[in-house]
Amino acid sequence: MGFLSLKGITKAGSTCNEDCPNGTFGYQCSELCDCPTDTSSCHSVTGECSCFPGWQGPTCQLVCPTGTYGQDCSQPCTCTGGARCDNVNGSCYCPMGTHGRDCTLPCAEGFYGENCRYSCECQNDGRCDAQTGACSCRRGFEGMHCEELCSNGTYGIDCASDCECHNDATCNPVNGDCTCSPGWQGKVCNRPCPEGRYGQDCREVCDCVNGICLNVDGTCQCEFGYHGDLCNMSCPPGLYGPGCAYGCDCQNGGECDRVTGGCICSRGYTGANCTVLCGDNFFGQNCSESCNCQNGASCDRIDGSCTCSDGWSGTHCDLECKRGFYGRNCSRHCQCENQGLCHHIHGTCTCKPGWQGPSCAVSCVNGTYGQNCARDCACSNGGICHPVTGVCDCPPGFHGDSCEGVCSGELTWKSE
Repeated sequence: MGFLSLKGITKAGSTCNEDCPNGTFGYQCSELCDCPTDTSSCHSVTGECSCFPGWQGPTCQLVCPTGTYGQDCSQPCTCTGGARCDNVNGSCYCPMGTHGRDCTLPCAEGFYGENCRYSCECQNDGRCDAQTGACSCRRGFEGMHCEELCSNGTYGIDCASDCECHNDATCNPVNGDCTCSPGWQGKVCNRPCPEGRYGQDCREVCDCVNGICLNVDGTCQCEFGYHGDLCNMSCPPGLYGPGCAYGCDCQNGGECDRVTGGCICSRGYTGANCTVLCGDNFFGQNCSESCNCQNGASCDRIDGSCTCSDGWSGTHCDLECKRGFYGRNCSRHCQCENQGLCHHIHGTCTCKPGWQGPSCAVSCVNGTYGQNCARDCACSNGGICHPVTGVCDCPPGFHGDSCEGVCSGELTWKSE
């Protein structure tokens, strides 16, 4: 009877010349190995586990102890600074921010993390943390990757400082310095350009004549009563105010004050719009002067001259018409005769005693005498009455105040 060799027992296949499949061993490869295939190999005869470098234990399931690596964990690790050693090949798992065989090299600029294998993403010269890759932005920038300038109103490291710039000034995101907008000056741009200056850095010179210029663009802001780009033109008649933008409403030749719009009335008028005539006894500018016309005369509202009533003359109408004249402006001639007196207003004649009629041309009729021939004569016996005095002129043969006496004897009447 024949005897099989050991070699034939641990082989497989029809001719017993093939190795046992992975994970089996023994007679006709009928036994299953307990060795993990990723950390060891199984002996085809005995089933004993042969550990790969970096593993140990009966079934090769234990990692090399800390500080060792390689076949049978026989090699000492050389990593420094507490870096962990790879159990298989001894390479070092460096702490964040270091690299190199023994982890003694810091990450080169632009890299971070374990073994410095990650590229930094920091922009604008931001500094990358070698361990975490976090960006430390330089002054004036912010954002996860320092990709943004400080937002308006902040500056400095992490944009943590508040700007103090005023009036739309630009704040330097690095140091907070203010760049003033046109028309402003000062460290924080809180002071307008001095009078007569405008523009960027207040370099421009204003050329406004009757006004002030805006500190920003030099536009002239005219004083009331002027207009034009340089405020060098007075408001035209009928306009007033800022830029001559308002219309006046002065009537009757009144002039408009180009500043206030108030009316300067022509002589003889008053009121806000010069629509009111001067009242009685007033005349002139704004009706401020008093008339001095007398005896019912009317006063000219413009120059105060007097228009006299009938029968009066003189500058103030305080003189009666001269003898022989009457009426309006004393221009009419009296018609009174025989020294009759003419009334200076209406020309009516006042007759001397002994005369009568509209013009005193008629002597008193016989039997009357005196003022207006109103008295009756007392002459008798045909005596004639004097029209003025009433004295009787007796006929021959009579005498006495009333011719009542009869002459006697040789007495003869003699006319005087």
